[in-house]
Amino acid sequence: MNQIPNLATSHGWTDVLADKLSKPSGRSTSSPKFEFDYSARGCLLRIQNFIEKCPGFVPFVRQTDRLNQPDVMLTRTPRIPGLDGRKMSKSYGNTITLSESDADIRAKTKVMVTDPARKRRTDPGNPDVCPVYDWHKLFSTEEPGRLEWVRQGCTTAGIGCIECKAAMAENLIKWIAPVRERRVK
Repeated sequence: MNQIPNLATSHGWTDVLADKLSKPSGRSTSSPKFEFDYSARGCLLRIQNFIEKCPGFVPFVRQTDRLNQPDVMLTRTPRIPGLDGRKMSKSYGNTITLSESDADIRAKTKVMVTDPARKRRTDPGNPDVCPVYDWHKLFSTEEPGRLEWVRQGCTTAGIGCIECKAAMAENLIKWIAPVRERRVK
């Protein structure tokens, strides 16, 4: 099956169509194969060729500036980790839904995975590898000094993971409260 011609290398649509129509069979094995040029230059050439061949359609063809490439919008936490440290997914069963009760949220956050290097309460941790700290960056920012308290307490073993999770759960519950109210309405 022949493909649409590349106007950058062919003589134009009319020449190719006239060539195809003049042959008794359009499926000749000796006919050349054309490849469609999807590049910006190929599109521009096709538009210019159309304007040259059909000047009556010029009022209907408008050339505008191309769309701008969207900029990257990064958040402090690009991906929310799930309760087990992997990406959050309903199929993994490691999610906290917006409709869950406060008791369920507290129970699920108590079993969250934390820094794997911190085995005991006296071991210092690294908040940068802890999924709970990622959740703190999302939900504890409105409470002044909370992120510094978590970072300082984790790196110096001043707080335990249970305390850290409880503080995050309270801030998560505060964040979800207005969402729940809107869902009830």
